[in-house]
Amino acid sequence: MAVLTSTVAKSRTTIYKSGREEITSRLDTYILKVLPEDILTVLRGVAMDELDAQITSGNLPTQVLVDGRSVAKRSILEAKRSVSLRFSDAAMVLQAIRDVYRLLLRVTRIEVPPQNTIIARRHFWLYKDGVSIGKLPGALGKLNEKNVDYKTVLRVVGPLVNYGRKLYWNPIGRAKVMNLRQVVSPSGREIFRYDSQTSPRFNPYRMRTLRKLANSQTGNPAENLKRMLAKRPGYVEGAGQIVKRVMRRDKRYVSLHISDGWVSYPPAGSWGKSSRNDRVPSVSVQMARKGGIKIVKIL
Repeated sequence: MAVLTSTVAKSRTTIYKSGREEITSRLDTYILKVLPEDILTVLRGVAMDELDAQITSGNLPTQVLVDGRSVAKRSILEAKRSVSLRFSDAAMVLQAIRDVYRLLLRVTRIEVPPQNTIIARRHFWLYKDGVSIGKLPGALGKLNEKNVDYKTVLRVVGPLVNYGRKLYWNPIGRAKVMNLRQVVSPSGREIFRYDSQTSPRFNPYRMRTLRKLANSQTGNPAENLKRMLAKRPGYVEGAGQIVKRVMRRDKRYVSLHISDGWVSYPPAGSWGKSSRNDRVPSVSVQMARKGGIKIVKIL
C-alpha cells in the first residue's frame, strides 16, 4: 500500500518592537542584516558628534584613525569597526621626552670597576629637529610649550662616549647566557617571564630565518639547522629598544610616535681601533603623523 505524504510550507509574520521601530522582517534577517547597519550608523554618528563637540570646545584632535587607518584614506562615514580620536599637545611631548631620559638612565650600566673617569649616564644629549641643544638634564630647561609644536622631533642621543654603543647592546639585565623562566601556552608558544618591564626581552629567531642561515652555510643544511637549534639562537633587546617598548605600551602616549633610530655623530667614526661607523643610538618622540589632521579656523 502506497502512502502519500504531503508537506505544506508554513509561514508566520511576527512584529517586534525595537524602540520606536517595528520589525516586520524575520528576526534572524534583522539581526544579520539590519542591526549591523544600525550599529554602524550609531558608531559614525557618535564619532562625528564627539569630534564636533571637541573642536567647538577648543580641544583640537591631533590624530583621527578610522579602522586603524588615516582619515585621509577612509572617512568617518565609511567606518566599519572603530573610530579613534586622539589628542596630544606640547606638554605631553615634553613629559614623554623626560620619561625617555629617565628610562635610559635606568637601563644604562655603570662600569664596575670603572675603566676611566667618564660616566656614560652623564653624557646623554638632547636634540631638537636634528640639532643638538645641550647635555641632559640641563637641556630640558630650554624647552617649553611655546617652542614645541606638532612638527617638533625631540631626541635623546647617546650616551656619547667611546663605549656608548657597547652599553647599548649590554643594558642592565643582559647576561652572556639568558636564563629565563618560561611557560608554554596551550597553543604551544613559549612565554618568557621577566623581573620587570625594563628587563631586556629575548626574541628567538624564527624558523624561517634559521632555515635561511642553515642553507647559506657550507655543509649539510639539516645538520646546520640542528646545530643552530641546540644553541637556542635569538637576540636580546638593546637599551633603546627597551625604552621604546615601555613607552609605546604606556597608554598616556598612544597619540605620540616613539622610535629608536640611530643618528650620525661624526666623532664616533674614530671610536675603536678600526671603526669608521659614526652611528650612535637615540630615542625620539614626536606627535604621531599617521591620521594627523589640521583644523582650519574660519573667522
